[in-house]
Amino acid sequence: MSPRPGAGGVDSATSEVVHRGVRWKRSPDGAMSWFNDGLRRWVVWAPGSDAPPLPPGWVAGPGTPRPPGPDARPQPAPATPPVDAMSRRPSMRSPYRLVPLLITVFIIAIAVWQATRPPARATNGDIAAAEALKGECLARTGGTTAAPDYSPVPVSCAAGNASVKVVAVVVLGSGRPVSCPQGSIVVQVLEPNVKGEPSECVLPLRK
Repeated sequence: MSPRPGAGGVDSATSEVVHRGVRWKRSPDGAMSWFNDGLRRWVVWAPGSDAPPLPPGWVAGPGTPRPPGPDARPQPAPATPPVDAMSRRPSMRSPYRLVPLLITVFIIAIAVWQATRPPARATNGDIAAAEALKGECLARTGGTTAAPDYSPVPVSCAAGNASVKVVAVVVLGSGRPVSCPQGSIVVQVLEPNVKGEPSECVLPLRK
């Protein structure tokens, strides 16, 4: 093995040899390269690079690339930047973003309908049930002294929880008297605040 003049456009001062089946060449400034058969091209040699063994007597010259210094060490890949939370939120056109809006619109629509619909009216069944309480005794379930509440389920007048007795039922618009007997209290037992609901005239039981 001995240096020979370069060929095929290689400078005559460039040394080219074949060592262990690998073609090497060295320029006058000491830069060395070897021919990679797999890549079909010349590869510049540098200390520490993945390359075949140097031909005997070949050493790094002034033009040989230097290995990276301490400040040029490969730096770890930067960490993945945090994902902007806003970029992960669905757009305003997403169906998931429309669900709360639809729920809000539905609630508002229900409230408007309840506020504008005509008041409920008592049915014939409600009136019949109220009139059936005449002569029955009722138990108090709460309320205040001025506005007591009574259970619509009659109890025995002899029962300990019996509080008042229904002495009359007033049905507005029926043509019958619309006033209660003197001393009685006017209450609505079955459907309070319903338009046309009869009122019961009750008298406290003496015990």
